[in-house]
Amino acid sequence: PQYVRRFLKGETIEREADSNARKVDVVDAIRPIFGNVPEPLDAHVEALPGPTGETNRLSNHARGVVLCLGPDKETALEQAGTALSQGNKVVVIAPGVQDTVDQAAKAGLPITGAEGLLEPDALATVDG
Repeated sequence: PQYVRRFLKGETIEREADSNARKVDVVDAIRPIFGNVPEPLDAHVEALPGPTGETNRLSNHARGVVLCLGPDKETALEQAGTALSQGNKVVVIAPGVQDTVDQAAKAGLPITGAEGLLEPDALATVDG
């Protein structure tokens, strides 16, 4: 069910360091590649006022796969860094992004991409 996503915590990735695997926060893995990215929105749960005996909390969660189109390399990579920092998987399509996308994928980040531009009409026929 869709409510299950609320119970998921921030993702971590496995990285080998001196023969010992350790958990690395995804944002820590993103910053060396994409620069300063925002903290995940779900990093903090905000308590909301409510009736006595009830707990109301506001939290945010990743949306899934995010398509980052740019229109140029800098904009597309900024979009990708922000989407990754929020726990999303990312597909980047823009000119000149492949080296950065490959570097991020090697670091274990959920990203893929392609060089070039996507015609807006191509999105009109996408199913899913």
